[in-house]
Amino acid sequence: MDHYIREKQTEQGSVIKESMLKKQIAFFKKITTTHNHLFINYLILAYALVIPLSAQVSRCIAVSMLVLCLFEGGWKQKILAIKKEFLIKALFLLIAVLSLSLLWTQSENLHIGIRYITRFWYLLPLLVIYLFLEKKMIPYLFSAFLLGMFISEVASYGIFFELIHIPKKSPINPAPFMHHTIYSVFLVTAIGILLNKLLNNSKIAYRVFGGIFFLTMTANLFINAGRTGQILFFLVVSYVVLDNFKLTFRSIISVILLICVVPLLAFYYSPNFKNRMIEGYNDLTQLTNYNTSLGARAGLYLISKEIIQGAPLLGVGAGDYLEEKQVIVEQKLPTWDYLRRLHHFHNQYIEFFIIAGILGFSAYLLILIALMSLSIREHEIKQIKFIILITFTLTSLIDQTFHTYQGLSLFALFVGTILATKRIENTPISNRVAIQ
Repeated sequence: MDHYIREKQTEQGSVIKESMLKKQIAFFKKITTTHNHLFINYLILAYALVIPLSAQVSRCIAVSMLVLCLFEGGWKQKILAIKKEFLIKALFLLIAVLSLSLLWTQSENLHIGIRYITRFWYLLPLLVIYLFLEKKMIPYLFSAFLLGMFISEVASYGIFFELIHIPKKSPINPAPFMHHTIYSVFLVTAIGILLNKLLNNSKIAYRVFGGIFFLTMTANLFINAGRTGQILFFLVVSYVVLDNFKLTFRSIISVILLICVVPLLAFYYSPNFKNRMIEGYNDLTQLTNYNTSLGARAGLYLISKEIIQGAPLLGVGAGDYLEEKQVIVEQKLPTWDYLRRLHHFHNQYIEFFIIAGILGFSAYLLILIALMSLSIREHEIKQIKFIILITFTLTSLIDQTFHTYQGLSLFALFVGTILATKRIENTPISNRVAIQ
């Protein structure tokens, strides 16, 4: 009898637990259905905040955004919206072409090719931002990104003045959470966004604090070792100034002073900038020394030319591109050890050309052309579009910006925002929350 009672109690307990679990699932579904758009928008803001700070946390947030999207309905409309955007189709085309190159990759190198292509999952948040970002959240997104850059900047100054210690970082290389080249690109993007806000905001307090932030970010750019961002700085700031004031005497003088004064001050007051400029000049005078930064790029161009001539139409495949480099280095440049150690071609256009031939090169150009041709009425977003376009077009000449996880995340964040703005501008006011 006691045994029977215990079995009955156990059965009742299981039923109660099952019922509670069903209620919890139903409650979660109700919450996610009711507030899904809001949750996703908050995650987008968190994503903008942490991209400059932590790859691990930004990955977790990106995955959370994608998981929440699974609870959404109306996927027929969403897929139609995605298919309408030429830029998104160009992105899928590049990934498809690179994936196709696996067919002529050697079997022992397939894992390298697959790893190369799966890196592009960092672009998936672009689709979430495009589909779900609300208009009222866009200013907060920029503020979140600038806050993330402010935290990163404080850490950078802490390293530079030896107030804090981060492994593998030093006053000579005070980029806190990423490689100095991509950190300089993030800084230039933030500087461009902040300068545009300063020029279009008449509040004295905002201009004072924003101006101080602009100066500290500019100084931070020039105490770091990223020459890529330092070159970009003049192009981006010149564009923002000229676009706001047009071709007036004031704007032209401002740009000329900027180009003359900033590098002069940086040369005299930033040891890192001075040393990098001297190093760059010395590299230019001996480009045949392939063990220097600029010399290695010159050597890679020679190697790239030979690889492309051998497979101009289809490329050598996503898994074999580095092996092809190594073969040529061993055969023709065996004494240049630095070339042997490099794990990419320091040029995104050339790298895609090597991997997938003229198709890969053309697909990447198509992405940049699609971005340039996007029609945006909102002035601030239009400026950000050109800041991102300038940044990726030029940095792709000297690095693989479109294949680092930070570079792809930066592209996803701001191009997703640009596409969301276009969606909002082309959607009736009554239906502007998100694509239902």
